Amino acid sequence: MLTLKSKILSIKKVKERLFFFPLQNIELSGYDFFNCLLNLSKVLNKIEKLKKNKNIAILYDNSVEYLILSFYIILKKHTLVPLNPQLAPLEILKIIKQSNSTYVISGKENEKKIKEVKNKIIFNFYLKLKENKKNLKFNKVFKKQNKNKNILLLYTSGSTGVPKGSLLTEKNILSNALKISEHHKIDRKTKTLVLMPMFHNNGFIISFMSTFLANGKTIISPANFIIYKFWTIIKKFKISYTSLMPAVLSMILNHGGKRQNKSLKIIACGGQKLSRVLLSRFEKKFKTKIIEHYGLTETTAISSVMNLKKRNLKSVGRAIRGTMIKVYDSKTKKLKNNGYGEICVSGNNVFSGYYNNKKLNEEKKFKNFFKTGDYGQIDKKKNLYFAARKDFLIIKGGENIYPAEIENTIYQFKKVNECAVVGYDDKIYGEEIYAFVKFKKYKSLYEKQLNNFLVKNLARFKLPKKIFYFNKELKIKDFPKTTTQKIKYKDLKNILKNEI
Repeated sequence: MLTLKSKILSIKKVKERLFFFPLQNIELSGYDFFNCLLNLSKVLNKIEKLKKNKNIAILYDNSVEYLILSFYIILKKHTLVPLNPQLAPLEILKIIKQSNSTYVISGKENEKKIKEVKNKIIFNFYLKLKENKKNLKFNKVFKKQNKNKNILLLYTSGSTGVPKGSLLTEKNILSNALKISEHHKIDRKTKTLVLMPMFHNNGFIISFMSTFLANGKTIISPANFIIYKFWTIIKKFKISYTSLMPAVLSMILNHGGKRQNKSLKIIACGGQKLSRVLLSRFEKKFKTKIIEHYGLTETTAISSVMNLKKRNLKSVGRAIRGTMIKVYDSKTKKLKNNGYGEICVSGNNVFSGYYNNKKLNEEKKFKNFFKTGDYGQIDKKKNLYFAARKDFLIIKGGENIYPAEIENTIYQFKKVNECAVVGYDDKIYGEEIYAFVKFKKYKSLYEKQLNNFLVKNLARFKLPKKIFYFNKELKIKDFPKTTTQKIKYKDLKNILKNEI
């Protein structure tokens, strides 16, 4: 039976380089990785003295430190709490307290952010960690793990702005990562670029774990340092697979340079609605296939995914193997195999629950299914169509209006670089529609052209009451975003309070 421990034991004699960190100029073989984990037991004395089942937080970008510490903490039977280094010190403190983390481990580069934390450990990688210490026995340092134990506590506010801690088990992670490997045809020849943050599920599970379990190679780096050199890195390491957010695709389209080789076969994409205009432009320019998927942190990573060969571009694919998706009808209070309703997921990928939030756990469960809070539709061929977040659905004069539909229409106007649509309280209609638009290069004449375009392509009741333009009337220069480049829709609503 595959476990994280058995997987690491399987590579302990592999001298081939498997892990690459281009910004740190570090490369690790399976043998090196194995030794690093053992040697950490001599370095992290405070962790070694702890009893099992503690929550241990780490504060790192994608790096060699993140990789070895995450596995070390999990193998020591603790729960890993990854922290986002881009958060403000007070935000970091809030999550540390909320998660009841016993210790926080950070590198010197982020030491100032945890200045107020009492129980902290400062650690940075050094080459001697790769040395083989014959006196250390793996099975004595790392005991047998229960696959149903919570090993990962991911805090993510996503686009709703409310931090929630999702608990994932080893079984969750292994089952979903293996299904991703199988679907994307990842194997020992695969070279994966891990750009999305490993402190979120996209980077850690969809990119890294899917490749690691399939014996492939991973090239690990923070996205913000690589965007402008994307195709250079692809060529240098002969990357064949990566997973990105739609916003990162847009950045690469506009700033990533020219494709330099043909090694990159597919890009997995999810985390937010992927505009079909963006998909079309990217594929046309770079001749690289994009496979969209749907999933949440609460469902480990991927719940549904497009077919590799026969893509239905209107859909986010069918349920990935081992997962069941149905829709919940709020009127009949029943689950349906097809039709429209709230998307519900069941399977080994569904998390064990929210940390210390019994009320929310009860609200989200229905007959062994997890209620995602997303609206969508399933057709008779089992294709899933994502409509909108339950929180973002606009109800104007009794009509259900999906922001994604209006956003997709706005994206069809070729001068648009990025957009977002939100609803806001209105005395007459209940809610009114507002749009935020950023042009590739602002020109006043584009405003009239866009308005005329929308009038021709949208029903009258779907037209935004007002469009706010960046580089014109808005004080901020860009969309407020999470570290994975999701637009913070809640922040846009707060902006509207001052603009309306």
